[in-house]
Amino acid sequence: NEAYIASVKQAIPDIDLENLVPFKSLGIDKAYIEEIRKSGYKDLSPGNIIALKSQGIDGKYIKDFKSSANSKKNNDDSDDADDDVIAFKSMNIDQAFIDSFKKIGYNDLSNGDLLALKSLNVTPEYINSFEKAGYKNIKSEDLLALKSLNVTPELIVQYKDLGFSDLNLNDVVGAKAVGATPAFIKSMKGKGHDFKSLEKYISLKAVLG
Repeated sequence: NEAYIASVKQAIPDIDLENLVPFKSLGIDKAYIEEIRKSGYKDLSPGNIIALKSQGIDGKYIKDFKSSANSKKNNDDSDDADDDVIAFKSMNIDQAFIDSFKKIGYNDLSNGDLLALKSLNVTPEYINSFEKAGYKNIKSEDLLALKSLNVTPELIVQYKDLGFSDLNLNDVVGAKAVGATPAFIKSMKGKGHDFKSLEKYISLKAVLG
């Protein structure tokens, strides 16, 4: 109705009819727009407001996001951080998720780090399993490489059982990436290829394919 249109236009003067339809169907009114504006969210374009409302994002969620999330390259008031609000909500990244990493020492994870960790289901429990195996302070990018290749402490034990006692995680990632598995190494040893270095088997696998 005309009263609704006039009210919304007070908050967004240049809104067009095309956007008013989803505004009305989603229950977006002047009060909601002002709530989002007061939360510090900068880009109040109709498209962004529709996206926020459709994800169930309110002013409190945005304020909580800005107080808990982090960005190494941008501060929390940046446009990039604003864009991350919707991504965080869609992936169910909340305060508890962020705090769970802070509790184990990951205090400087960027918004991008958190999104990537969540997408690959990297958990504090996964990280702790490596710490128990002697691998501490693993960088976020290394955690992503480990998880994406399904590297576990149990796999590392299998390599160690083959005689590779001083393993670093990069070697294990490299071996898994090219398919130099414990089974492959056992088969090569059985054929007389008895190397002391895991890197040698990585190179051998790369050659053999």
